[in-house]
Order: sequence, then C-alpha cells, then structure tokens
Amino acid sequence: MTQTLIIEDDKAISLLMSEFLTSEGFEVAVTESGYEALDYIQGHHPDIILLDLALPDINGLELIPRILKISQHCEIVVVTGNNSAHAAIEALQNGAKDYLTKPLAKERLMVTMRNMEERSNLTKRVELLQNKTETGEHFHGFI
Repeated sequence: MTQTLIIEDDKAISLLMSEFLTSEGFEVAVTESGYEALDYIQGHHPDIILLDLALPDINGLELIPRILKISQHCEIVVVTGNNSAHAAIEALQNGAKDYLTKPLAKERLMVTMRNMEERSNLTKRVELLQNKTETGEHFHGFI
C-alpha cells in the first residue's frame, strides 16, 4: 500500500483529501505544519507527499529541499490555492514532481496520485536491482 502524507493546515481540506485517498486504497497520514511533517517523515518515509505551500510555521517551498534531504525518494506534489506560474516553477525547481491548484478535481488528483505511485514503485525497483548488481546477488556469484 502506498504511504501518503498530507501536509495541510486546513483541517477541512486535509480531511476531505484523506478520506478520498483512503477510499482509493492509499495509506494516509496528515500533519498540520512543516516541522510536524519533518518529524513524521524521519520516522516513516512516505512514498508520496501532498504539500500545501501556505503553512503556519514554514513556507512550503522552503520545506521541499528539507524533505528531500530526509527522504530523497519520496514524490512531492504541491497542492495550493496559489495559482502563480512563478510558484509552480520554483516548486518544480526545488524538487516537487507536480503542482495542483485548489479546489482539486478528484479525477486530476487521482491521475497525479497514480503517476506518483508508479514513479515511486519504479524508483524502488531500480534501487533494488542496483543493490543486487553491486552485491553480485543478481548474478549468483558468477561475475
């Protein structure tokens, strides 16, 4: 099951997203601030993070590189009410994989979530194969 973290300070929005994603088969956790999210990520390493930019304690754009330092293989999707092209470009340059604006359409959210889930699974497979190749496990000791 794909582990998803929603970082959103608006309880109504986080509850709606959480219930919807849970009904679609995702394992969902919610944090309401950036620092709370960083603590959570250190212990859990979610596969996908839905990140609001306007958090009460830290700007979401500043949070992206900090998240990737802790969990470099997570897929970050910015979800915000800010429909600025500049913010979208900056989020992608900082390491986010997609940028969604509120209000969210369920169909668009699901397409993004399935794409991020696929990216996460592919990254895990590549890493597993690289480890097997480096240890010689893949070649059963012949090479």
